[in-house]
Amino acid sequence: MNQLKNYRIKITVATPVFIGSGLSYQKNEYFYDRDTRKIHIINPEILMRWIVEKGRIQNFESFSLSGASLSKFFEDLRVRPESIPGLIEYSADAGAAVEQGRLIEIKAFIKDTANRPYIPGSSLKGALRTVILTKMLRDAGREEFLDNERIAKKNPAAQIEIKHLHTLDRAGEKANALNSVMSALSISDSAPLAQPSLTLCRKIDVSKGGYEGRLNIARECLCPGTEAEFILTLKPESGKIDAGYIKKAVEEFGGYYSRTYADKFSLPQGAVKEDFSNCILLGGGCG
Repeated sequence: MNQLKNYRIKITVATPVFIGSGLSYQKNEYFYDRDTRKIHIINPEILMRWIVEKGRIQNFESFSLSGASLSKFFEDLRVRPESIPGLIEYSADAGAAVEQGRLIEIKAFIKDTANRPYIPGSSLKGALRTVILTKMLRDAGREEFLDNERIAKKNPAAQIEIKHLHTLDRAGEKANALNSVMSALSISDSAPLAQPSLTLCRKIDVSKGGYEGRLNIARECLCPGTEAEFILTLKPESGKIDAGYIKKAVEEFGGYYSRTYADKFSLPQGAVKEDFSNCILLGGGCG
């Protein structure tokens, strides 16, 4: 009798990975410590309670109207945020994201209720879907790929995915997600990751010619070297997409991505050429 098959997956972060929670912090919502080059995200309720208890309401009103940073507010009062119990929710290494002390907007990484970062299983599953579909198209050959493009001029990506992934007969409409072979594959969220695994990375868009566009945004990212573990479950309906097929698809994807996309861009000054072998792309921007 066919049964579910479970596998333990471990991935290692090769470049900074960002998976956003939808939250962001402005310069009046976090404290930057110049000595340790760390940013500290504060609890606003505890901050307001402390302001009221210490009779600093007028100081805070002046600070709010001035548009200054929270760091400046504490500096003017000569108060260390660490001295206020429970004020700091979590901290992260600022890295090189804070240039000359200039504070910018911070996009938050997704975290659990204990403020521990983790990687959602849906994010990894989405990355593997790209890898698996790429292998299917490459195995089918270029003519098959071009034929799919001609058939679906308006939305070729969707039609190609339906043709190659929607091979199950669970619902009447072929486009229904229940017919996708990916529905026979599930991945758990990762185990919670340690807080020190986060660092800030500046958002920089790079053109094909190597031009850098620096935005006033930093992202909380997982540091290279961070390891995350998941449980992959395969149902009998997954067919040929077994553990071996997924492993082979991952092995082939990195080199193909490098040749057809990454190598087309000039490296920014000081950048190191990455080895994409046995890699997948995960998260926002690139990771």
